[in-house]
Parts: sequence; structure tokens; C-alpha cells
Amino acid sequence: MPGDFFEVRVEGTQLVVRFGPRDRIVSERIRPQASELAANSEMERLISTHLEREYSEVFPDQVVPRTAVVHTAALDELDRKELRDLAKARALAADLERQRARATIASEPSLEAECRAARTDPAPWAVYADWLMQQGDPRGEIAASLNGGQPSLAKQVFELHQAKLCGFAEPAIDLQYRHGFAIGATIPNPGDASWKLHQVVAALLASPVGTFLEELRCGLTESGSGAELGWRPTLETIVESHGDQLRVLHLDRYTYDDTMMHWVDMGDWSGLLDHLPALEDLRVRGDQVAYGSIDLPSLRSFVRQSCTMRNEELAQLARARWPSLDHLELWFGSAEYGVDPEVEHIRPLLVGKNMPRLRHLGLVNCDAHMTLLPELARSQVLPRLDSLDLSKGTFGHDETAFLVEHAPSFRHLASIDLEDNFLDASDIARLRGVLDNVIVTSQRIDDEDAGHRYVVEYE
Repeated sequence: MPGDFFEVRVEGTQLVVRFGPRDRIVSERIRPQASELAANSEMERLISTHLEREYSEVFPDQVVPRTAVVHTAALDELDRKELRDLAKARALAADLERQRARATIASEPSLEAECRAARTDPAPWAVYADWLMQQGDPRGEIAASLNGGQPSLAKQVFELHQAKLCGFAEPAIDLQYRHGFAIGATIPNPGDASWKLHQVVAALLASPVGTFLEELRCGLTESGSGAELGWRPTLETIVESHGDQLRVLHLDRYTYDDTMMHWVDMGDWSGLLDHLPALEDLRVRGDQVAYGSIDLPSLRSFVRQSCTMRNEELAQLARARWPSLDHLELWFGSAEYGVDPEVEHIRPLLVGKNMPRLRHLGLVNCDAHMTLLPELARSQVLPRLDSLDLSKGTFGHDETAFLVEHAPSFRHLASIDLEDNFLDASDIARLRGVLDNVIVTSQRIDDEDAGHRYVVEYE
């Protein structure tokens, strides 16, 4: 009847329902539910049902939050299409909540062990995905969607269940998959958020998504520069839960727009890196870092992005044990920020005793090439290299003259990257006249106002 009303609200795990004529209460019912989530879902369903019957929704000031009152008064003044759209939205929301509530998390250690033992064989992973689907674990549906060529559906399922799968609803993360299962995660920068990286990493590695995780990529540790907290808490978390499992660690996912590199203090990592024996790829971006000992038997690539490379750090790197290292890339920075590499610290690195498999060397973002090049030209490591990266620095006339003079020592290289330096047309012509392996197409112009040349990233 036009004067009827229906009221529903949630109190803990109960639904309180009142209905009758508008002017007086005819009946009140209390309906216990399995949980508060179930109570909210049932309330949304009841609201949607009554809206479809052309009730309208009002929220009197005296009604507490999560209470909905629907009645038939003044229906002619309402947009019926808006009501139908609202009903559909509420029905969809209720359905999503029911899906979240129905999802379960399952685990079968024997099947997980078979997956780990067969990284490249999809068969054990498919068996585990089928088993998870039977248990109602969303990871099974995600794997089936990815393996069936439906990445968008997999993304929707993950976003719906992220809180249950990762241990947190925020931040939104990107996952990298193998055989339908997450093996890598990229965590965004906090921005203005209050969460801290080590907290997110701890939750993620302990979550169902963290089961097979072996790659982690992230930027700043907290809102702002990250200098207050450093990376030690995050590394400690990784060592404690995934030390034997982690293969890729990138601590470089931020740019100049996020914060200046020299504001980011990486901190003291003493006693930590030695507990990552499976690590194959390490990237570090920021200011000073104390490594302690470095014993990484599986490491194949190390990229150190810095604008404040100190001699103390070079000395630590020279003592590192990484017999599998194939790619070493060091960003130095500017003398204006105290960067002054000394020969006694450079020479042990270029001996290459602890890097018998090194094939690529980068001396990047550097304004001290005239200190480095003579040592490199007569080093033991140069004849073993396939490629050399001298980009993003202040390489110019003097450096060109040296490279031309010592061209025979560099001709065996497949490439010498000299991009983003300060080579003019005459420099390029001289280099190409004696070396056919130089990459020189993109160069910068001298800063006439500043009166000097500068590395690409100097602060």
C-alpha cells in the first residue's frame, strides 16, 4: 500500500527489520546472520528487492549509519530510472560481497612442492590450479583464466579478492605470473598514503599470493623520501620468510618526480645480503648504503643507480663474492656532490678476480671518466667483456681523444654505449673513424648558462 514502509539495519551480526504503515510500527523482527559481512550482504539484498518493487529510499537524520528505510510516498517525484540503476548497483554490490564471503583459502604442501620442483613444466601447476578451484580458492580461477587467455578476467578476480589473497586491500599491486600463479609483485610508491613498505611486504610474503613469490619490485619505503626508515626492515622481512626463494629484487621503482635520489638513504644492510643465496638480479637506487659482506653465489646482474657513489662503497663492491655475475652497472654521480672515485678503489674492481663471468660493465652517470678510462684500458677485465656502457655522463673531447688513442683495446667489444653524453659532430666522426661499435646517436648540449657539463642524474 502507498502508506507502507520497510526499515532494515545491521546491528553486529543481526538484521533488525521493522515494517508496517508509515504512522505506526506493526512488527519488528531480528534475524541472526552468520557474520557481520553476511548481515550487510543480506541487508543490501533486501534493499534491492524493495527498490525493485518501487519503494523509494530515504535516510532520516535520526537514523543511524547502515540503516535504510524504504517507502512508497512521493514516488511520482522520483526518477524511476535512477531507482532501477540504484537497485542494480546494490544488487551487484551484494553479489560481490557474497562472492568474497564464499571464497576460501586452501593449501596442499605436497602439490606446492611439486610446483616448485618443476618451474618450467606447466603440468604440476595445472593440477594445483584444478585442486584450488575445487576448494573454492580464487587462485584456481585466476590460473584458469590466465591459462585460458583471459587476463582481464583474472585481473577482475584478483581485485575482487585482493584483501583475502594478499592480506591487504591497499595498495593495489601488479603481479607477474608463471603457469597462472603469481611469482612476482610490483608495489607502488606510498605517495601520501600512511602504509610503509616493510608492512606491506610482510603481509604479502605471508599471504596466499606469496606462496610462490620469487620476484619483488618496489620503490620508496614510505611517504616522502624514505630516508627516515630505510630498507633494512624490508630486507629483514624478506630474509626471514623468503630468503631461499627470492630471485629478483629491484629497489628502484621511483623517479626524480617522486623524490631526488640523494635524499633517499638506503641504510645499513650488514648481515642481510648473505642470506639471499638464490638472488639472481639486484637493482638498488638511492644514496649511501652499507652492504656489509656480499656473498651472492647466484647473482647474475647488479645495477647500482647512484648520484653519490663513495669510495667506501666501491671498496665493499670490490670485496664482493659473486662468481656468477655477468652484468655490473655502476652509476657514479657528480663531483659537486662529493663523488671522487680514486684509483686505489677502482683498480680492485677492474681486476675482476671475484667476477670471472663478467661480460657487461657499465660506468654510468659519471663525470670522472678520465680517472676511470686509463685503469679500464689496461685492466684484466676489459678483454673479457662483450659490451661497455659509458652513457649518461660528461664524456667529451678529452675522453674521445683517449678512446681514439687506445682504440685497439676496445675493438673486440660488440658495443660501447656513449649515449647521453656531450659528444659533438667532430668527436663522433673521430670515434667512428676507428671504432665501428660505438653508439653515439643521442647527445646533450653544453649548458651555456651553467657553464659546465653535468651527469644525467646528479641529485
